[in-house]
Amino acid sequence: MGRFSNFMLVAGIFVLSVSVIFLELLSMRLMSFMLWHHLAYMVLSVAMLGFGASGAWLAFSTPRMDPVKVMTWSAFLFGATCILGFVLLTRVELDTFELGLGRMIKLGLFYAVLMIPYFFAGLAMVTAFRTWPERTTTLYAVNLAGSGLGCWAFMAGLPLLGGPGALVLVSLMGALAGCGFAFTANRRNALVAGLLILALGGLIPLAPRLLPFRPAASKSLSLYLALPGARIEYTRWTPLSRIDVVYAPRAPHPFMGKWIDGDLMRTITIDGDANTWMFSHPSLDEVDTRLTAKKLPPNTYALAFMMKPSPSEVLVIGAGGGNEVAIALAADAGHVTGVELNSAMLEQTEKRYADFFGRLYQSGRATPVVAEGRSFVRRSGKRYDVIQMSGVDTWSGLSTGAYVLSENYLYTVEAAKDMIEHLAPGGLLSIGRFRLTPPRETLRLLANAMRAMQELGWERPEDHVMVVSIGSLDMARMFVKTTPFEPGEVEQMRNLLGVVHHRQNMLWYAPYITSELPDNPFIDLVEAVVVGPGAERAFHASYPYDVTPVYDDRPFFFEYYKWENFVEDLAGGGRGGQIGANRPIGLYVLGMLLAQVSLLCSIFIFGPLLGLRRRGVRMRHGWLVIGGFGALGLGFMFVEVGLMQKLVLPLGHPTYSISVSLFAILVGSGLGSLIAGRVPWPAERLLKASILTVAVIVSGYAFLLDLSSTALFAIPTSFRGLVCALLVGALAVPMGMPFPLSLARTGSLGPAAMPWAWGINGGASVLGSILCVIVAISLGFRAVLLVAACLYLLALPCLVLLSRRAAIQEGEREEARSGVLPPRG
Repeated sequence: MGRFSNFMLVAGIFVLSVSVIFLELLSMRLMSFMLWHHLAYMVLSVAMLGFGASGAWLAFSTPRMDPVKVMTWSAFLFGATCILGFVLLTRVELDTFELGLGRMIKLGLFYAVLMIPYFFAGLAMVTAFRTWPERTTTLYAVNLAGSGLGCWAFMAGLPLLGGPGALVLVSLMGALAGCGFAFTANRRNALVAGLLILALGGLIPLAPRLLPFRPAASKSLSLYLALPGARIEYTRWTPLSRIDVVYAPRAPHPFMGKWIDGDLMRTITIDGDANTWMFSHPSLDEVDTRLTAKKLPPNTYALAFMMKPSPSEVLVIGAGGGNEVAIALAADAGHVTGVELNSAMLEQTEKRYADFFGRLYQSGRATPVVAEGRSFVRRSGKRYDVIQMSGVDTWSGLSTGAYVLSENYLYTVEAAKDMIEHLAPGGLLSIGRFRLTPPRETLRLLANAMRAMQELGWERPEDHVMVVSIGSLDMARMFVKTTPFEPGEVEQMRNLLGVVHHRQNMLWYAPYITSELPDNPFIDLVEAVVVGPGAERAFHASYPYDVTPVYDDRPFFFEYYKWENFVEDLAGGGRGGQIGANRPIGLYVLGMLLAQVSLLCSIFIFGPLLGLRRRGVRMRHGWLVIGGFGALGLGFMFVEVGLMQKLVLPLGHPTYSISVSLFAILVGSGLGSLIAGRVPWPAERLLKASILTVAVIVSGYAFLLDLSSTALFAIPTSFRGLVCALLVGALAVPMGMPFPLSLARTGSLGPAAMPWAWGINGGASVLGSILCVIVAISLGFRAVLLVAACLYLLALPCLVLLSRRAAIQEGEREEARSGVLPPRG
C-alpha cells in the first residue's frame, strides 16, 4: 500500500470513528426526546451489540471479498442507515408510559433498527484490523483519537444544526469515510462517493421535514400541543436537552389547578416533558410598587419568604422559568442569585423573553448563573438567608451523559451539609419535592437532613426542621433552619396553612407539637433518629421503600424501590401518581436489559465458537479468549462509568464531566495504543506492566478522587477541566495498551480469532454498561472502580497465557513452513 493510500485508510478510520461516537451521543439525545429518559441509556448497549455482531459475522465469514471494498461499502451503509433508521422510527408510534411484554418486544425491534449502523461501522473497523494485524496498535490509536474528537464534535454540532441536521451530518461523515477507503483502491469510486457526499450535504436544510422528531404521546409537550391553538414558539437543541417554549391561548397549570391565558404564561418543556412555566411579570416600576405592598400569595414557593421576610441574600437552585426569583424579589429580597444547569433554559428568561419576564434579571438585584447547583454552592463565598430548591432533578438532563446515571448530587447528605454550611445565622434551607403515597421523596429528604445535622454536630436536630404541604398534598416542602425553630414560628406556620383550602394543606412534622399532629412516617422517622441508630435502622428495614440517607458515592436518591417488593410495586403501579416515581420502571428496564443482553451476548460469544467447530474449524484456547477479552471489556466499561460519575462534582456540570472524561479516556487510550506499538519491550512484559498499572491507579482513584474534589475547587474553573483531563489521561494511557497488544496476538490463532475476540470485547462492554449500574446502586461508585481493578487483574493471566500460546502456535507454523514439523490445527 502506497503512502497516499495508507494516509487515506487512516483518515477513513479516523472520520468513521468520529461519526460513530457522534451518532451514539446524538441517538441518546434523540431517544430521550422521542421516548423516556430511562430508555436512552440502551443506545450505548445497542451500539456495542452492533460492534459485537460485526465481529461474530466476520468470524463466520471467509475473507473472499476485497477488504477495501468491504470497508468502503460498510462506511457508505453506515451513513445511509443512520438516516433511514430514524426516518422509519420517527413514523412509528411507541409510548412506553405503560411497560408490558408487547411494548418491550416492540421496543426491542425499535432498538434493532438502531443497531444496524453500528454493525456496518464495526464491520469496517474489524476488517481493517484483520487485514493489517501488524498495524493494530496504530489503527486502534486512530480509532480512539477519532472517538475522542467525536465527543467534542457532538457538543459543537448539535446546538448549531439541531437534532435532524446533526443526524444528516453524521451520515455525511460516514460517506466521507467511505470516500477515504475508496481512494485506497480506485479514485473513480472516490469520485462517485464525493458526489454522494455533496448530495447528502444538500439535505441538511431539509432535515427537519425529513426527520420530524415527535415526543411520545404521554409526554407533556404532546399534551400541550393538542390544546386548541397551541404551537411551539421556540425550539433549541443542546447537548443537555431539547428545550421547547409552547404558547396556547389557554393552558392548564397542574400545580396551580387552573387554566391561564397565553398572554400571561408560557410552558417550557425539557425533552418533551419535565415542565416549567414562565409567567409575565410586571415592569420594574410596577415591581417596586408591589415590593412596597409586600403581599405574597400563600403557596409552596413563597413559604420560605413568609417565614424569612426581606432576606438580604437569596439563592435559588434550579431557576428554570424564573418564578421563584420573581417571588423572592416580591418579598423584598436584597439580592437573588438564580442558578440554572441548562443555559438554554436561562436564555429564555434572561434574553429571548426578557420583556415578557419583566426584565427582572436586568434590575441589578437578580443575577443569573449557569452552573450545577451543588458545585456553585461549594465555590460560593457567600452565606445566604434563604437557599431554595424546588423539584430540581435530572429527569432528562443527564441522558446525554454516556453511561452517567440519571441522578445528581443535589440530594445527598453531603449536599445538605454544603447548603446548611452556606446559610447565614438564622438562615433557612427550603427544598420542595413530591411527597408521594406512601411518602418517599420528601421522606428521604428528611432522612438526609437529619443525618447531615448529626454529622455537623448539631444538638437536637429535630428542633431545626419542619415539613409541610400547602395547596397540594402531592407536594411537600422541607425547611431546615440554622437555629432552632421558635414555638412562635411553628404557630405562625399552623396559622398560615389555614389560609387556603385547608384539605390541601398539612403540617407533617414540626417541633414541640408532634403529639398534636396525625401519625405519619415523617414523625416516625424523626423519632427513630432521636432514639438512636438501632431504632433508625429498624424504621428503614420495616418501611416498604428505601428512604435511607444517600451519599455522594451512591447518589441514587430517586431509586427507592426494594428488590424484595419489586413484583408488588410493579403490579400496584400508580401509587404516587408521578411517572418515573409510581413504579419501579428503572429496575424493570434494568432487569429486562440484563436478560436480553445476556442472551444476545451468549449468542455472539458462544454461538460463533460452536458454529466454527461444526464447520470443522478448531478454535484453540477459546476460554482464554473469552476470559481475557471479556474481563478487559467489562473492566474498561466499569472504569469509564466510575470516572465520569466521580468527576461531576469537581467539574460542576455533567456535560463537562462527560466530555472531559470520555475525551481523555479515548485520546489517552489511543496514545497508549500508539506507544505500545513503539516501545522496545517484549509484548508480554508490556502487557503485564500496563494491566498492573491500571489496577493500581484505579484502586487509588477509588479512594482519592473523593478526597481531591475539595482541593480541585481551589483551582480556577478554567484549569479544573485540564487537571481532571490529566488525571483521567494518566490512567487512560496504560488502559489503551492491553487490547491492541492482545488483539494482534490472536491473529496467530486463525483468521476467525481476531473478529471473534472483537465481538467478545464488545459483548462484555454491553454487559458492563448494565452490571456497573447494578453494582453502583447496590454498593456505590467506589465499589465500581474497585471491581474494575479486579477485572483487570482477572484478565491478566488469561491474556498472558493467550499471548504465550499464540507465540507457540506461530512458532509451530513457522517450523511447519520450513519443513521441520507437520502443521497442527
